Amino acid sequence: MKRVVPLISMAALALYPCVFLYFQNVSECSFLDVMLCGLVLLLMGGLGSLLLFAVMRSFDKAVLTSNIFMLLFVNFVLIQDLITKFFVRTYYWHVLIFLAFVVLTVGALIKNLLTAENAYMANGIVGITFGVLILINGIFAVPYIVAKLNMERSKEQLNISTEEREHLPNIYFMVFDEYGGTENLKHYCGYDNTGFYSDLRKLGFNVSEASENEAYYTGVVMTNLLNLDYVGEYSGDTSTTDWTTLGKLRENPVLFQILLHAGYKLNMVDADNFLDASNADFRFTGVSASNELSEEYIIFSKTALYPLFQKSGDEDLDILNDMFAYIQQAPSLQKENLWTMAYFSTPHDPWFVNADGTPLNGADRSNWENPNIYLGQLKYLNKKIIEAAESIIRQDPNCIIVLQSDHGWRPGTILKDKYPDLEKEAGYMRNILNAVYYQNTTVDIEGLSGINTLRTVLNTLLGLDLPALDPSEYKGH
Repeated sequence: MKRVVPLISMAALALYPCVFLYFQNVSECSFLDVMLCGLVLLLMGGLGSLLLFAVMRSFDKAVLTSNIFMLLFVNFVLIQDLITKFFVRTYYWHVLIFLAFVVLTVGALIKNLLTAENAYMANGIVGITFGVLILINGIFAVPYIVAKLNMERSKEQLNISTEEREHLPNIYFMVFDEYGGTENLKHYCGYDNTGFYSDLRKLGFNVSEASENEAYYTGVVMTNLLNLDYVGEYSGDTSTTDWTTLGKLRENPVLFQILLHAGYKLNMVDADNFLDASNADFRFTGVSASNELSEEYIIFSKTALYPLFQKSGDEDLDILNDMFAYIQQAPSLQKENLWTMAYFSTPHDPWFVNADGTPLNGADRSNWENPNIYLGQLKYLNKKIIEAAESIIRQDPNCIIVLQSDHGWRPGTILKDKYPDLEKEAGYMRNILNAVYYQNTTVDIEGLSGINTLRTVLNTLLGLDLPALDPSEYKGH
């Protein structure tokens, strides 16, 4: 029974990073994947304890030393960042050697100076500390866990009646995360994107350069956009916004229901698995472009193993090019009644490509200070969008193409010293990309939000009578 306390301390310390991640992101995380990561950490701690026991001949001392090792291991990046603030030319292997020396020194002191009883008590303190932290996080997460398991959608029911039809034109709806509208790019980058919009108009697109969405957070805007209504709200603080509810509301949203019921087949293009693909008949199967969103990456990228989880920009670039290549082949899947829903997590950071298509220097992947980094990726994206649009229209001229972004570039939320007035910046950050190709005809979308643009397209396509929403009705600013 005496070994129960050190075992509990080892388990609590190893599992805490994983449990914390899950409790903080209930709607986005897979419990199984998180617990598998926890099992890996637990096995590491257990193996370390067994090896140390062979040297120390005291289970309590071995576990305590192993716990110290695991504490340094899981916080390696934090420690490295702290050291490099004082010693700029410090590299990974310098910190690795230093921490190895710390563990060996502390281990020697524990073996030679600490009694087994005191080691037992120290393990108890570790177990209680991390056990309490797990409990506190669990208590705060209970409402979100219950919501994830039991919540019924609280969507406002739209009075929509659609009948399944044949011979509907193919739809290509592409959303580009954080693509700034005209005023956004002028304000933050000093860049005039007129050339891109001119190219779109030459292809037959209707373009609105003054469009704004109701918020500048993807989880909020995409939830509202896909439900064609203001069903999701931003509390004004990312830490108190109910992301779990927003995630649930993106499952089989109203837009999906309308189009599927009308007779469309869904072709999902989403390398990040952000959207609900449960009803997809076709699906882009490329490798995820965002390992940086996976549970494994989030947990182990902070540990001493982080070099193994670093991803080059080449991989991101490959997946982006593959997505565009897949979309250009979409017209061959079906000549009609095909709805391609594409979500691109770009030009959102981390950035990975220059305007000429060459991979970006890894040091600039999150460089917000230099707007040319973001702008380079946007310019490359412009080329790919025009190429894709030209290809789709050439193959399927009777189609509908909707190009939008959820929000613009957001230095106002990051560079707060440079942009201290968030309320002033909000209008720029809500300025979006908004363009519609409708069988080479004119559709008036000038000044419309993303939601109202989709409502306009659906009204025209399906003969619906969805009224335009008043942006002032949105309560989540």
